[in-house]
Amino acid sequence: MYTFVLVIHVIVSILLMVVILLQDGKGGDVVSALGGGGAQSVFGSTGAAPFLTKATVVLTVIFAITSLSLAVLKTRERKSVLQSVNPAAIMQQTEATTIKAKQKDNAKEEEKKQNAENSVEKKGSSQVSEKEVKKAEVKDKQGNKAGKKEAEKKEAKPQSNKKK
Repeated sequence: MYTFVLVIHVIVSILLMVVILLQDGKGGDVVSALGGGGAQSVFGSTGAAPFLTKATVVLTVIFAITSLSLAVLKTRERKSVLQSVNPAAIMQQTEATTIKAKQKDNAKEEEKKQNAENSVEKKGSSQVSEKEVKKAEVKDKQGNKAGKKEAEKKEAKPQSNKKK
């Protein structure tokens, strides 16, 4: 049914274009360009205007009806997206995704454990206090400006001792 209405719709749309192009325009029309005044004798003394106007109205009404019919028929044809999906394939994909996620979580947990163990080992092996570590980090972030100033002060002290 949908295909039949679609074919009628296409034919009517082509005929509608032809009928509109055959009508008299303001400056000149296709009829006079193709054959001149002979076309008026085919349609009678009044010319093609009344016939083409009536044909345009009829074709426009048919075009509107077929357009609405196609819209209604297409909505009735619609199926749910889930009807076209294979449930087994979804289950396999879900299981594979779950396994990958678990592997990533396990890897992150192992990495956290290793980092924690490394930090414990570093704290135990070195006698550096946390304050000193934080100071060193701040110095690194500031581009070692504070560290350079302190080094210059230390260098300046021995030189001043030598001069005395």
